[in-house]
Amino acid sequence: MAITCPDVYYIDKRIGYKGEGIVSGSPEKVWECLKPVPNGLRVKWDSNVKKFELLEQIMEDISICRTVTPSAAMGIIAPRDFVDVILVKQHEDGSISSNATNVIHPSCPSQPGYVRGFNHACGCICIPITG
Repeated sequence: MAITCPDVYYIDKRIGYKGEGIVSGSPEKVWECLKPVPNGLRVKWDSNVKKFELLEQIMEDISICRTVTPSAAMGIIAPRDFVDVILVKQHEDGSISSNATNVIHPSCPSQPGYVRGFNHACGCICIPITG
């Protein structure tokens, strides 16, 4: 497995980042580790995701979810929560993507003990490669 270091780039004076890697496995198996679902594998392996909640299933491939992150930097950075609308898409070339952005949802106002975060357009994509 080869993983490259994240690139940092600027969009309209906002900082963004991108990480790339090659992982041995089918897009479906890799996706099982990444997909944004409650009780999924992401919560088990990603120490930056403490909890993932489904707030509303809009359509089969569109949902509104709350992601909770733990505090960081020995407590200097408070725990955060994010509410996003997420589109999961299976593409014709076999790739699978999640595409998300911040949304306000009436069933999930700001929670005590968390700083409400704001995600700009974000996501991940698993693309099959040969070799």
